[in-house]
Amino acid sequence: MNTSTAITSSTIKKSLICCLTSIFISLTIHPVFALDKATPNGAIKLRYKVNIYGTNLGEIHTVIKKNQTQFVLSSITKAEGAASLVLGGDLIQQCAFSIQEKQIITDSSSVEKRGRKSFKNNVKIDWDSRFINYNNESALAIPEGYLVDSCNFQFAAAYTDIDFLKNNTTYVLDGKKNRLKAYVFKSETREILKTPIGEFETTKIVLERELNPEKSFIFWVADEHPYFPLKMVEKRKSRSRIMTIKSYEPSDS
Repeated sequence: MNTSTAITSSTIKKSLICCLTSIFISLTIHPVFALDKATPNGAIKLRYKVNIYGTNLGEIHTVIKKNQTQFVLSSITKAEGAASLVLGGDLIQQCAFSIQEKQIITDSSSVEKRGRKSFKNNVKIDWDSRFINYNNESALAIPEGYLVDSCNFQFAAAYTDIDFLKNNTTYVLDGKKNRLKAYVFKSETREILKTPIGEFETTKIVLERELNPEKSFIFWVADEHPYFPLKMVEKRKSRSRIMTIKSYEPSDS
């Protein structure tokens, strides 16, 4: 082998090693992609701050994982300060569901309350028999309408086609008790919303409790983030619990 060939071979090897190293580093630093409509898989980590009566109650930490049309959502509500003394422990929720024609199809969910007044419940939706199985027992018949649960309610509000929300009653399965809360569409308005992750032109959606208009759930959703609201308000006659997005980032957890 002459000197010219040796130099060329050595240069190629070094270039190849550098290229492979760069790819490895890139994959290591970016193991997942943020959720969007263009990628089949991905995961994001969300943090919401929770406020009531102008007082910070804590945060909601949520991870959403996507695999094609299948999703798993995990959420932990962490109380802080005096609120932790009142609530007595974290609330942990997890749910699995799929998406179809701008709707979500709930499969299963679980909710666990730790600390004082602790409990743990599991729910499985049997679409063949059209029954909701609560802790392995058939508890409720699936109603005619849109069935979601307390775990994926916010995902559904952001993702579901607005006309479908307008034309159907939304039933939210309570994870603590085997009961359904019915919501009907009240209004849709456009609003500029400033958040810690940026300023967005949003759609403000108001869902009102059926037969009880003093209770409602309000969501602010943006086209840039189709899988979660930027802000939520759980409104009651005596108080309102406000949840505002605090951070948004890709996640490998």
